[in-house]
Amino acid sequence: HAVVWEWLQTGPSSRTYGGFKRECTIFEVYEDLLELQDAVRYYYCTEVHGKRLRLAKSSCFIFREDWPLMHNIRQVALWITEWHWFDRLIMMLIGGNAMILAMPVSYDLSRARANEINLLMSVNLLTMFVFTAECVLKIIARGFIFSLAPDPTYLRDRMNWLDFVVVLSTLLEVGVIGAEGESNKAVVLIRTLRVLRPLRSISVLPHLRMTVVALCDNVDVLGQWLLLASFLMIVFAILGNSVFSATYWSRCRLTPAPVLVNGNLTWPIDLKQPRFCGGRYQCVPTPDGQPTWCGSPVSATRGILYDYDPWPELVQNVHSDYASTGFQSFQASLLTVFQASTKEGWVTLMHRFQDAEGAIFPMLFFASLVMFGGFVLMNLVLAILWDGFGKTLRRFEPIRIDRTDDDEDMPESILSMKLSDLIQQVTEVERDAAAERKRQAKHDAAQGLGFRTICLNICNSTSFMNIMMLLILLNSAVLSTDHYPPFAPS
Repeated sequence: HAVVWEWLQTGPSSRTYGGFKRECTIFEVYEDLLELQDAVRYYYCTEVHGKRLRLAKSSCFIFREDWPLMHNIRQVALWITEWHWFDRLIMMLIGGNAMILAMPVSYDLSRARANEINLLMSVNLLTMFVFTAECVLKIIARGFIFSLAPDPTYLRDRMNWLDFVVVLSTLLEVGVIGAEGESNKAVVLIRTLRVLRPLRSISVLPHLRMTVVALCDNVDVLGQWLLLASFLMIVFAILGNSVFSATYWSRCRLTPAPVLVNGNLTWPIDLKQPRFCGGRYQCVPTPDGQPTWCGSPVSATRGILYDYDPWPELVQNVHSDYASTGFQSFQASLLTVFQASTKEGWVTLMHRFQDAEGAIFPMLFFASLVMFGGFVLMNLVLAILWDGFGKTLRRFEPIRIDRTDDDEDMPESILSMKLSDLIQQVTEVERDAAAERKRQAKHDAAQGLGFRTICLNICNSTSFMNIMMLLILLNSAVLSTDHYPPFAPS
């Protein structure tokens, strides 16, 4: 009756249902009531700080309703853990602990002063006490692990796994230091787990928590996306390795062919021309007038010249990224494709390959790679996360009842009615309201016979939109025929 009365007061377009406002019919309200009746039978249902909770009947087998003292302790633990100031206190402690961990004293006690060491030990003890108390209170309030209630127990909530590891590591650190001193190697290993303490903010900040839960819930979908992205990158890497494998060796050289110097075969490079050659860029003579030749010791068809080591040319050349990018190997090809798909420096890469391979094919290759890898795949990830976040939001937040002093009390006439009769009356009111809205819409349409209405109808018509789109396309085609500088009259 309370849910139906709330629905009657606020209306279907603004009712708070499932923790957020959305349009809700009376039938959904009725299903909510039936679910609530079943929940009372199987779960411990309570309301704390405006949150409706459905918990395990007993917590740790001893905190149960038929044992009044233990049940009261559980109620106190629920009140504390669901209090918003309790979460704020934990958040402030996490922030202060993160600042202490950033100080050198936290990882180098040999150069710390006595007062810094005392501060570190005090903060560690305070952190251990508060985190342990929070863990114990949540276990008492919700149970440890054995329950399938809608509001999960402590360890059935994945956000608490990290909290539990932090508590265990803090207790182990204090215990090992007390037993074996600071010099034990186990202390150093356990102290590395301190870096997890700032991550506890995930379980305290609601929106950050929902984001992480949505990410975890969509791991399988993200795995399929990763498989698709890997397949696409491998295809582009193989294509680039087949076409551009010898590009990074195409350099302007001082001799037309390799020469022997001290018994070693070399092909000297003109260092004044660092760009790759053979395509858009053609070699020019040296400043003293000596000709230069574009050559490569590596060919995609003939392979590497006999008794010639081509790799120093790449490893020692900054313009080839010291052989870390390019398509000369499958590993470098994957890294180059990944770099271009992130849209980081892909224009520079494209210009390099245009210098050696011409302007057309490198442009098509990198434009397609950025289009599919940088835009389609990246936006597909955002769409997956957005959809997952929406699903998580609908099931994550508890139902809240926010009443103000202006809310009306429920009339006795509604309390005395049968729920089926009440739903029938509300359904009839809803149907009459919908019919009235349709009649009002027809009336408004009949009144629209003025000049302004005619203009509005023309602007909203499909034909007008198509004509305007055709004019835009024709205008773009005309503008594309312009040329700078203009062609000569002949």
